[in-house]
Amino acid sequence: MEKKTIQDSISSIDILILLLVLGITFIDTINGFLLKNDLLSISKPYKFIILSLMALKLVLTLKVSKYFILVIICFTSFFTGYFYYFLQNYDITLFVQNFIESTKYFIWPISFIYFRRLYLKSEEKGLKIALQIINISYLVLLFNIFLGLLGLGYKFYQFYNTGLKGFFFSGNEFSLLFILLTWVKAWQIKIQDVKKYYFFILFSLFLAFNIGSKTTILGVLGIFFIIQFSNITVDFGKIQLKKIIFGLIGVLISPLIIMGFVIGNKSYFDDFILKRLEIYNYDLLTWFLSKRNLVARDSLKEFKGLDLMSKYFGQGEISFQQNTHIVELDFVDLMLNHGYVGLFFYCSIILIFLLMLKTRFSQTPLNKCLFYFYLIIILFLSNLSGHIINTGVPGFFIGMIFAITFIPIGALKKTKLI
Repeated sequence: MEKKTIQDSISSIDILILLLVLGITFIDTINGFLLKNDLLSISKPYKFIILSLMALKLVLTLKVSKYFILVIICFTSFFTGYFYYFLQNYDITLFVQNFIESTKYFIWPISFIYFRRLYLKSEEKGLKIALQIINISYLVLLFNIFLGLLGLGYKFYQFYNTGLKGFFFSGNEFSLLFILLTWVKAWQIKIQDVKKYYFFILFSLFLAFNIGSKTTILGVLGIFFIIQFSNITVDFGKIQLKKIIFGLIGVLISPLIIMGFVIGNKSYFDDFILKRLEIYNYDLLTWFLSKRNLVARDSLKEFKGLDLMSKYFGQGEISFQQNTHIVELDFVDLMLNHGYVGLFFYCSIILIFLLMLKTRFSQTPLNKCLFYFYLIIILFLSNLSGHIINTGVPGFFIGMIFAITFIPIGALKKTKLI
């Protein structure tokens, strides 16, 4: 009788987690409105509750995943660093802030492990729920973009007064979430109607330019290329000429679309490109990285002056940034905040998850697409815009989406993903 009660409580946790994830984009929109009016933030506690429930669910399983154990080891190395710093100054407020910030690094790995287990257990039922969450969340993003077009909410770049993100407070999170959800929608539409798919990509590019982020624009183009080429096999005797032609056309047309938009939208060209190039003395690398390379150079000088313990285990995100600035190049920030040991264990998580995806690479074109998309999101975008591996809201969707790789082919067919 007791065992049955435990199993029932675990099922209840699953339902609660999925409902909370469903509401997360609504909460972040409300949170942005509250912050704009100098009111209390509700987003961080909400995300922490979801993360805690996911971790609790994984702990309550009869066999704790070895991947979850690796996450715990990595978190312990992070904790060691800011606990060591706490013993030097006994600032409990700073210690709590470091703890909260460090948990953001583990949102997507824990979500990945959680949804992988959920999909393996429930197959198409769990996937159908996840796709409904994604569809509703995408509509919330479109609503925020619409508000931005009406002049409401935040500008993506407050300093330049350009771009838009509705009432999402974090521009990087908004950009990443847009890329993630757009990829799922693009894949679904392509399976159903190829003509609608090309229209959707153009529509997404239009939205990306209005958002105004280089990451968003490159992300949408990346979505197109990955989906286009994921159906092409390595065996040249079996390559479909039609797919190659469409792919090459896309490669040729995309720059023309970008040039046409930029030339046709003079204010965008002046604000987004010319003004920034002038500010950065026409240094293309500094413009492309939005001065992150210069911040990294100064922060690395600060890091070299730390004691040996802090170099190996870090001091925590908030502690280190007291004397410098966040770089927004994720792997650089990871080393600066959590030391060599934290960087090693976290890169181990990324590599192991990559190998997990690689084992199912050849099963379906969807799996190939997810593998390449993982490379772009986790390895490329994280070192272009930052706040990818330590993201909040998008972290739950990263786990939800990439765990789809482990769903059986029969379930994927039933949900019309292949």
